Amino acid sequence: MARPLRIEYPGAWYHITSRGNNTQSVFHDDADRRAFIRILKESIEAFTVELHGYVLMRNHFHLILQTPLGNLSHFMQRLNTAFTVFFNWKHHRVGHLFQGRYKGILIDSDSYLLELSRYIHLNPVRTQQMSDESIENKLRFLESYPWSSYQAYTGRMPIPDFLRTQLILDKFGRSIGRACEGYKLFVLERLKDDTPDPLKGKRHGVILGDESFVRWVYRSFINGKEANKEFSNLRASLPPNTLEHIAQCVADEFKVAPQEILGRKSKHTHARRVLLELCRRYLASHKRMSEIGAMLGGITGAAIVMNRKRLHVELERSKVLSRRFERVKDKVLS
Repeated sequence: MARPLRIEYPGAWYHITSRGNNTQSVFHDDADRRAFIRILKESIEAFTVELHGYVLMRNHFHLILQTPLGNLSHFMQRLNTAFTVFFNWKHHRVGHLFQGRYKGILIDSDSYLLELSRYIHLNPVRTQQMSDESIENKLRFLESYPWSSYQAYTGRMPIPDFLRTQLILDKFGRSIGRACEGYKLFVLERLKDDTPDPLKGKRHGVILGDESFVRWVYRSFINGKEANKEFSNLRASLPPNTLEHIAQCVADEFKVAPQEILGRKSKHTHARRVLLELCRRYLASHKRMSEIGAMLGGITGAAIVMNRKRLHVELERSKVLSRRFERVKDKVLS
């Protein structure tokens, strides 16, 4: 099985999608779907994962998960492997069932949980077959569709013990009846209009959240691992920084004026080297090295790269400088 998303921590929220290999069906009949629900429940219990929404389609599925133990990869390995073994046994086949790795989007639940829940629940009526149907027919189909958590959220079926609905329903009313009705109206708002895809707001395919959430993830899980290719997409999703902001952070730490470290003949050697390194890290995603060098007093990109080697030696020698460097990084990313 392909490697899953590596950003894992206790309490993380995810939107998960797994699609059939070569767009093939992963559910041939209701028996397949019931088996998947059974394996999903078993996997939830085995890894203490919380499921807050799901939908099963013909050739893929969507899940909204929270991982209190920060163990998404183990959970998904168990879920997809166990179902593949069942499916291959039942249908007398061998080989991969799912297309490559599953897609795991780390989400900021405070900002996107409700919209994402509505989005996945509308999947059954967003198919090509349903595109020309009337609103009334779409509503009837949605309310009768048994292979999603929508019926549990709207009170049309008992809430299964493996599904957590309270966090979302609490936002729509104190009583369960009022909350279910409120959630239903919330979903139907998008049934009448074009359904915006909240996942279009994800950053480089790995995070769905605002800039403060992206910066927090970067500070907590990526910073210091710049050489790890596994995090390249997530590093690229960091909101663009500015030279002015970085220079001010360095100047504040070293108690100098920003203009004293921006010129190539700066007398403040350590501050200048820290500035060059942080510009290399946090401006290179949206500016060429030659552009960065021009902003830093007309130096070459090669000089910026060479500066990194010199700074690394100094950081190894001086714990004081190393601590100052880490403090500036935190300020730049905050």
